Amino acid sequence: GDADKIRAVDASIAEEMGVSAAYLRKQYLTEAGVSIGDKLNQLRMDEASRLLLETDQPIESIARQIGVENTKYFFVLFKKFKGMTPRQFRCKAETSPL
Repeated sequence: GDADKIRAVDASIAEEMGVSAAYLRKQYLTEAGVSIGDKLNQLRMDEASRLLLETDQPIESIARQIGVENTKYFFVLFKKFKGMTPRQFRCKAETSPL
């Protein structure tokens, strides 16, 4: 799943840097104040927000495009980071003047 993808990214970055994945996660959390997984998900949700605003793509398609295969999980993540569902976000943007 998505957690496995994030662990794979952690491991890949750590290998490039010549450190363990556990050390990298701890250092990143200490320095950034957020986990690598949360940072990656924040970036994904920022990209999803852009796609929701700039395209008419179905939400399921946007989820897959940003690397989240499970649409239910995408809705959970989006609400966690943006405070509303992707549909609410898109509808709010359509009814609010820019």
